[in-house]
Amino acid sequence: MNSIDEIVKQEHFCSVPFIHLYYFTDGNVYPCPALAGNKKYLVGSSFDKPEKLWNSDVLKTMRLKMLRNEKIGECHKECFGALNSCKKYLGDESIDCAKKNIPTVKLDGSSDLNFGVWNIIESNRCNLKCTYCNSQYSSSWLYDEKTVFGYNSFKENSFKNSDLIKVYDDNYDDLEEIWFAGGEPAIQDSTYYFLNKIIADKKQVRIRFITNLMFSSYKGNNLYDLLSKFDDCIIFGSWDLDGERGEYIRTNSDTQTIEQNIKEINKRGIKFILQSVMSCFNLFYYPEYHKRLFEKELVRADNVRYYNLNYPEIFRYSILKQEVKDNIKYKIEDYKKWLLSTTKDFDTYANKESPIITLGKIIDTMYTGKWGHWNYDETKNDALREEMYARLTKLDMHRYGKNVFRNLFSDIFI
Repeated sequence: MNSIDEIVKQEHFCSVPFIHLYYFTDGNVYPCPALAGNKKYLVGSSFDKPEKLWNSDVLKTMRLKMLRNEKIGECHKECFGALNSCKKYLGDESIDCAKKNIPTVKLDGSSDLNFGVWNIIESNRCNLKCTYCNSQYSSSWLYDEKTVFGYNSFKENSFKNSDLIKVYDDNYDDLEEIWFAGGEPAIQDSTYYFLNKIIADKKQVRIRFITNLMFSSYKGNNLYDLLSKFDDCIIFGSWDLDGERGEYIRTNSDTQTIEQNIKEINKRGIKFILQSVMSCFNLFYYPEYHKRLFEKELVRADNVRYYNLNYPEIFRYSILKQEVKDNIKYKIEDYKKWLLSTTKDFDTYANKESPIITLGKIIDTMYTGKWGHWNYDETKNDALREEMYARLTKLDMHRYGKNVFRNLFSDIFI
């Protein structure tokens, strides 16, 4: 059998099944964000005991296959071949955590319970209703989704904050890293319970915080003051563009508020990574946007995580017209030159590879449409664009009483 060091370097190995449970907004638990909502990989209910979830048939099978370096279909499709994978998303520290648990794996795939890494999703509560989002991830989408499209993606989840806290408290000792996501974690009660408890206990925990940057305080807690107390903390700012276009993409956001909050983060010396969802809306404008933020000393040139939008398919940048893609390619090639002019020593935590390499993959993906190992039929692009136009027209008429997207994005929606 391969050594542990050899196992974790195998092509089809991922640390997640050995260290992690993903409590999702639908009231169920899955192995990871990439498989959230996929009932084939349903680990169990949020109300199940962690011991039962940890050694569910799903996780036992995944562990055994990964130890044998066997391909897992949905993992390979959703994650391993994609530009953004769980292997990239989690830092190298997750591998070290998994190494501790691999020796406890038994012949049937069961293992000792070890919550090394937590990914906290208290609920879908969110202040934004991003254009490409839905009610499964944002409570602000509930009314619009039902009114405009006649359905809700979100089904009521009776798993309460108090239930989550009990799970957390009962499995607190093994905790090494905690991810806060949502919804919007800056307005979730559990966020402040966990942060204050860890600080009070003087426990050394790595903090990874994903936020839309619209809040700096909540119920008397100053978020950035709390996060600054952790030696190893990274804030990932979910922000795609500034100005009118950015505020259209992330509806209810405000550029001035976001910029001020980034200044507060930087003032406290907390590591900040700009995490942008790359879609048909922003790829054309992104190089100039990043340069503006750099010139304002809000972000570094290299500390950007390019997070590619996979769903809905109608908002992928691969559906854009050929002439728009050619313009984008020219812009990105110039952008790469600018990045190289700023630094040769890139901080690769954001994508676990140089942004120059990632941008090259983005160009390739834009032309080929190959998102990981997805099959892709470029002849569908015209129909996908028409579906997108129809959806955005409905949404704009409901939200603004007029078409907005065609004016704001006339450079690309031609």
